[in-house]
Amino acid sequence: MASAPLRRFMPILMRTVVPMIGCALRQRGSSTKVKDEPRQGLIAARQLAKLDNSKAKNYHRSCMHEPQFVNLTGHVDKILKYHNDWRHGLANGNNVSLPRAARMVVMHWSDELATVASYNVRMCQAKHDDCRNTHNFTHSGQNIIVFNMTRLVQDELLESLYPELLSIGVRNWWSEHNNMTKTDVELYPCDKKRQQYYRHFAVMALESNSHVGCAAVRYVIKDVTYFKVTCNYAKDTVCGQPIYSFRTVGCLTGVNAKYKSLCSEKEVFA
Repeated sequence: MASAPLRRFMPILMRTVVPMIGCALRQRGSSTKVKDEPRQGLIAARQLAKLDNSKAKNYHRSCMHEPQFVNLTGHVDKILKYHNDWRHGLANGNNVSLPRAARMVVMHWSDELATVASYNVRMCQAKHDDCRNTHNFTHSGQNIIVFNMTRLVQDELLESLYPELLSIGVRNWWSEHNNMTKTDVELYPCDKKRQQYYRHFAVMALESNSHVGCAAVRYVIKDVTYFKVTCNYAKDTVCGQPIYSFRTVGCLTGVNAKYKSLCSEKEVFA
């Protein structure tokens, strides 16, 4: 049964969230540097595309022992549900600490973002990519979490925990909304020290973030199992710009059939 070991791991897993500092080009808030960054990302994406399958499976030396790439294909619907449930709650006014999002688009899965995220997890470190942009996503956001399982965990048991671990990861990112204010939502700060308290939430709550793609890896260091998840998003935050609108008239292209408070996938943002 997965429930018993999960109860033992959960308190420790909840403390493993690492509020990392993102790409320096974005965090400085320079419009010139942000403009140049997509070109760098496109170059990086083209280089990744040239890798054959054997090279794509290479891992960073930090992975140490027994790294295994995790196939998340069977968990795509769950990952989307975790994201859209939280976004929908914000859009229908369930979040009492922040204003209701007036024009938040529903999220869909992107294999392209998931592929780029797969290169990040192979580092086996809680570090962000400086260049993770692609042709379709020229200013991509990213969230990372690493779980320390505190002991060596057998593959079958760890696999049974994937849904719970993914849910915990997304919930931890979203929980940073408690550190954010209405002013922060309306004007995302350029101060990196302030950003680190709610960076993960801000990326998840960005109203125009229409796509997400995630990857995961499990590895062993000194007889302890680790589980790393990286999610890449269609867009990243920009300092001095709003996270989402709460004074507009609402969705311009109608609402999603399932999530009535979220905009349809046809919603277009500037």
